Amino acid sequence: MIKVSVIIPVYGVEQYIEKCARSIFEQSYSNLEILFINDCTLDNSIQIVQQLLVKYPARKNQVKIFTQDKNRGVAAARQKGMESISGDYCIQLDSDDYIAPTMIEELVQAAEKENADVVMCDYYLVSNNTETHVYTNPDLNPINCVKQFLRGKLHAALWNKLVRVRLYRDHHIQFTEGLNMREDLGVMYRLLYFAKKIAYISKPFYYYVVRAGSISFGIMNEKQQRNAQQLIEQMNNFFIDESIQDQDLLDALFHFKAQIKSTILLYGNTRELREDLYKGVSFYHYYSHPKIILLLKAIGMLSCMGFIPLVNGFRRMYHSLSKLKRKLRKRCNH
Repeated sequence: MIKVSVIIPVYGVEQYIEKCARSIFEQSYSNLEILFINDCTLDNSIQIVQQLLVKYPARKNQVKIFTQDKNRGVAAARQKGMESISGDYCIQLDSDDYIAPTMIEELVQAAEKENADVVMCDYYLVSNNTETHVYTNPDLNPINCVKQFLRGKLHAALWNKLVRVRLYRDHHIQFTEGLNMREDLGVMYRLLYFAKKIAYISKPFYYYVVRAGSISFGIMNEKQQRNAQQLIEQMNNFFIDESIQDQDLLDALFHFKAQIKSTILLYGNTRELREDLYKGVSFYHYYSHPKIILLLKAIGMLSCMGFIPLVNGFRRMYHSLSKLKRKLRKRCNH
């Protein structure tokens, strides 16, 4: 019977961890290894897990709790989990979300039937007590799937994907400590590049909870910007190391880089923009990008044509309007 390792980084989730843990302990699939990685959380998250385990004696011997020597971030926690597992397949969950009772069983069945390296499923977006079914619809050709991720057509999250552990180990795929924004994409494009077979179940097994205070779109702080550019540097090196010549795959990488660059130009710190990372990104990659908003396309295209004063004008106007909106929202709340 296939053994599945479930990895859950834990930090500051005492409001959510019980529902998450219960959903794992109540899985219909029996052969599990469940690893909670305590990233030096300051709340009672781990105590809640320990207390809950008393109610699930059949799971007690399957659960391991590891505590990091210091708060190292989600990427290091995920890597600690990967170094500690013994399963045939693994799945990385977020500790503020939860899963359907048959999720792992049905993903394993698909993996066995298709002899798949990666099995994906749909998910629910849970916000304000409403559940929205998000259809994943991946291209089952692994390289085409990489292109979908890079172009933003497919969510790069690890939590709705069962992955063969050997795929990580055979190709030395690891999480980069400190790369905590897009840490999932940082491994997913490599996993899919080397995957031989992908399977997909069009059922929403995962419940992704939108938390108050979640990262807002339209904002890029310095840490997010550093992480994004670090990821691009890793991608550039990977494409060189693998001698990738597929032009459409290269264009997909340029689409990803175009999105990051235009986001920095509008929201980020332009003084920290590393132009060397974006070599090859052209007007075409902004114009033809299938997902980014029109404003970001315009910013990117103007930058390609050298109209920097216009780019700066858009940037100032955007930030002024954002500031005004925040003031009006404050007044309305009072």
